[in-house]
Amino acid sequence: MKGFNAFILSLLLTLQAVVSAGQTSPVEEYTVRIETKDRSGRLLPATLTITNEKTRKVQRGTLQLGSYTVALPAGNIYRLDANYAGYRPAQKILRLDHVTDPEQSQQTIVLEMEREVSAESPVNVTVVDYDTKQLIRQKLNVQIQEFNGKRVIMTGPPREGRFTFLAEFGQKIRFTVEVEGYQPYEYTVDVKDQHDITIRLQRAKSPVVAETQPTAEPVSPATTPPVVTTPSPKPTAPPVVAETKPVVPEAKPATAAAPVNTDLATLTTGKTVTLNNVYFDQSSYLLRPESYTQLNQLVALLKSRPGLRIEISGHTDNVGDPRLNLALSENRARVITTYLISNGIPENRLRFKGYGQTKPIAANDTEENKRKNRRVEVRLLDG
Repeated sequence: MKGFNAFILSLLLTLQAVVSAGQTSPVEEYTVRIETKDRSGRLLPATLTITNEKTRKVQRGTLQLGSYTVALPAGNIYRLDANYAGYRPAQKILRLDHVTDPEQSQQTIVLEMEREVSAESPVNVTVVDYDTKQLIRQKLNVQIQEFNGKRVIMTGPPREGRFTFLAEFGQKIRFTVEVEGYQPYEYTVDVKDQHDITIRLQRAKSPVVAETQPTAEPVSPATTPPVVTTPSPKPTAPPVVAETKPVVPEAKPATAAAPVNTDLATLTTGKTVTLNNVYFDQSSYLLRPESYTQLNQLVALLKSRPGLRIEISGHTDNVGDPRLNLALSENRARVITTYLISNGIPENRLRFKGYGQTKPIAANDTEENKRKNRRVEVRLLDG
């Protein structure tokens, strides 16, 4: 019996030694996820260079989706360099020491890239049909107006539904696109993080021609000879053609003829109101023309109550990458803020913020509930 106990004790000590050895065995390789982002959190397809400072071995590649996962041997120091047109180069030193905890060998490194403030960068615009989503290949008439007096350079004449112009970082640009057979489209862009824009033009409605009235009253039957009337020297009025209006109207209070379901007028401090009639293209922050009526109501309210300050907040459902949802919600709030500024609301009365999927108002269990969570809200800050 004594010998059996000694055997068991020896076996336990051996197992403990094996486990201890496994726990202290150093990790030989790290799994590193590298991301390149702008200040808003949007992933950038930057060019990445990884240099082993010890061996001078270099790895290069383009982060097509803004992120890249690579295996790097432990016990080395690496320099990460990211480059992307229109942005300042970003660099980070990564030291991968020998560790024994496997969880420590899983790392995510983010390289945040800043815009080149002084450099002009291209804004690429694509024009498509609103219904068919096909590229419009007719001749484009593009007029560009700068808000701050700085120059805007077209890089060439518009062709095949596309054009590009150069603008400085932070420059606010308003441009109008006109195509025969389509409604004119006016768009405002803040040249910060938005450099690839898709515009969907709606087809113009068929002109409505009013019937012309006869120049003389018909003569009713009578026994007397018919009287021939001499045409009036005043020319006959030409046909009345309905005028095609731009899709961006001037900001005016909504009238009873075009009601919008909203309780903006009831805003009180701390109260949040959802803009139920503001629409964006799916997974995009391109504001759709159907949104202008309610936004113009908000403009009218802010002009009538000059002491109000508001926060515009963007929200999403929980589908997709939370970081991309956060960036999308912030960009949507930013676009609405830009619209209000372009319609005469001082920038110091406005604040915008994206919350992504962090503040749902319904469970994300059905499409209807997800639709409720995809929203833009207005909150009164003071006054």
